Amino acid sequence: MERIADRIKLLRTRHELTQAALAKKIGVTSVTVSKWELDVANPKSESMIRLCKVFDISIEWLNNGGGECRNNDYNNLIHIPYYSELSLSSGEGFNLPPEHSNENIVISKHFLKTEFENLVCLKVEGNSMEPRFKDQSLVFVDLNDKKVVDGSVYIVNHDHMIRMKVLEVTPSGFFLKSLNKDYLTVSVDLKETPFFIVGKVKMQLSFH
Repeated sequence: MERIADRIKLLRTRHELTQAALAKKIGVTSVTVSKWELDVANPKSESMIRLCKVFDISIEWLNNGGGECRNNDYNNLIHIPYYSELSLSSGEGFNLPPEHSNENIVISKHFLKTEFENLVCLKVEGNSMEPRFKDQSLVFVDLNDKKVVDGSVYIVNHDHMIRMKVLEVTPSGFFLKSLNKDYLTVSVDLKETPFFIVGKVKMQLSFH
């Protein structure tokens, strides 16, 4: 099955759920579930995670049909802290996340192409990092990787706002660059503006 629509319908019918019953479990409307199954719309990040919890499946299988369908290979499953209440800005910035994540995203080790001990998961909101990073996609951030390599993408706390940007080192601080040409480069002087690096973006999981 190549489409998310087919996989969602298969799971729902296997569990003998109506569209309305599944919608109630996920926290959406039955019309939304119908649109998913008709391939008119795709679930957004929170709905994808809830679907995986309801059906006990891996997120990579639901997203693209890869890996194992069932979350039954527990030795290869890892729990990544997910800040579901924080929308990570790839535009103008958002307030700091809560002290602790309120959810985990369960994913197979085989899906990750990086060390996972210090990863957290955040949701992208905005289009300043498109086309590479899509609005509503999930990014995995290594909190221990703070050494800046020019041209790489980082999560930063810029003037008490969490942002995702390409960084370049300058004599006084950094340039914060967007991938979308409609956004201007921001110059940060470390002597004048509160700024620190949260971590480096390692990979993305897009649902579009």
